[in-house]
Amino acid sequence: MELGKYLKAIENCPDNDLANEFGIYDNFRILLKAEFEKIIPCLKREGEDKYLLKDTYHDRQGNKRAYFDYVPGALNIKIMNSVYVFTNEGMFTSVPWEDYETTIIIHGEMREKISRLNPKRAVALAVNDLSEYIQKEKVPTCFPDSKGWKHLKDNSRIVYFKP
Repeated sequence: MELGKYLKAIENCPDNDLANEFGIYDNFRILLKAEFEKIIPCLKREGEDKYLLKDTYHDRQGNKRAYFDYVPGALNIKIMNSVYVFTNEGMFTSVPWEDYETTIIIHGEMREKISRLNPKRAVALAVNDLSEYIQKEKVPTCFPDSKGWKHLKDNSRIVYFKP
């Protein structure tokens, strides 16, 4: 599915259908063909009012993590310098994992709930905002969870952005 159509569809989707139709839920992943070191300063610069850098982590094995609070939706965003894969019996076999190098995970646990904002809608807001960054910076991207829980076998619903 094309990114613009996906964003319009989640915008118009009832909150209760976001997970079933479009995979919008806790631990929503976005895979990027971009270096970790370039993403962090861009998010800090582009979204000073949206992305608050909380912590970074680097270990001797080369693992890198950055943790942001997403202010408008009171969510957490984790960025890793690797592709984070979890599948159920080949659910994502058509995703070319090796084409990507960084993973963004949107965590939907809302420690500070915003009045009348459904947690899935908060994740949808973060997906939309991160997509603006992706499109502006022309970053090749895959949204492996975008098929939706009702359509797990329909790989044509996986969203790709290929500038």
